[in-house]
Formats: sequence, C-alpha cells, structure tokens
Amino acid sequence: MSDVKQLIASATRPERIVEINTRGDLFVRKQELEERLQQVGQQSNNTRLGDVPAAVKIAEEIHDVEVESEQYILKLRLRAVPRRAWRQALTDHPPTDAQKEQNYIADTSAVAEAVLAESIVEPELDAEDLDGLLDGINDAQWSLLEDSIFQLNGGDNKVPFSQIGSAVRRLYGAESKSPESGESPSDDSTDGNPDSSSPSPTETKKDARLAG
Repeated sequence: MSDVKQLIASATRPERIVEINTRGDLFVRKQELEERLQQVGQQSNNTRLGDVPAAVKIAEEIHDVEVESEQYILKLRLRAVPRRAWRQALTDHPPTDAQKEQNYIADTSAVAEAVLAESIVEPELDAEDLDGLLDGINDAQWSLLEDSIFQLNGGDNKVPFSQIGSAVRRLYGAESKSPESGESPSDDSTDGNPDSSSPSPTETKKDARLAG
C-alpha cells in the first residue's frame, strides 16, 4: 500500500493488553502451600520430599490455586488516546514540586488516571466499574497501567521482533532454505535480531515524562 491517503485512512493508534490479577489473596495462599511443601521435604532424610503422598497432595493444591488464579485475570485492552488529547492531559496536570525538581513535565499519575477511561477499549467499563478497579488494585498494578499508558502515548510503538516466529520460519519456512553453494550468511548481518538500541518501556516512560 503506497497511496498516502490510504495509509492515513488506515492508521490506527497503538494498543496493548495489560493483565490485572483481581485476587491477590490467592498469591498468599500459593505462598503458604509452597512453604508447607518445603517443610514436608525437610521432615525426612530418606527422600527429597519426605512424605511423598503428602507432598503430591500439596503440589496438587498449588496447581489448583494456579488454575483458579487464571480465572481472575482481568485483561484490559488499552489504546493510545489522540495526540491532542494526550498533550492536553499533560498540560492540565502540571508536575508537583517534587517532580519539578526531577524535570518532569507533568504529574504522571494524574495524567494516566485522567486518560484511563478513554484508554480502555475492552472490556467496556462504566464509571462504577472504573472506580472499583482503581480501588481494588495496588500500587504495583497501577504502575503497570501507568507505564503502559505512557508507553502507548510516548513510545515509538514499533511492532516488536518475534524470536519464536523467526525460529519457526528458520526451521520450517522460507528461511529454512540452505544458502547457495559457496555462500554463507554474513557475520556482520543483523537480520533477524531485535534492535538492541530500542528503549525499554521504563526508559520510554521516563523520556515521555521529561521530554513531553
């Protein structure tokens, strides 16, 4: 597709999926079971896990907790907001005094919260749902959302290199064809390798905060 008008018409804003575990108590339950499993192993010198039937039972309980935990994963599909709306959000939420000392251009947490409702495209959340989400998550989960919002709106959002996809193509696809006789891949070729200079999400978020 080379037509400029078609390219512009087909443009979409960047998206990503963020997973939020809504049952933090299951994490503690799994921790407790793993401690019990270790204790069973320490109670006998005959086998590595001591009482094998008891160890197996606890291991099954751990597996059940892991399966149950998967049922309480909230998958949020986030999309970058329009550029003008993003710039306005940065303007509307100036940095705190402490943030100014670090050369931040905006109150990043306030900016992320201001655009969160517009950023979530799936599932559909009403105001009550959104309030419940914000009240139910911890700081680490909020930081995950905040980082994702800044990455979407401030990063370059290039489609990342797929190592597994490239490996399958090398083994079974077009890349599996042997080079012509006498030819060998160039040692200095970087084809098939991710760009090591690409910034991490954390670096991109920092750049967005400082540079605007």
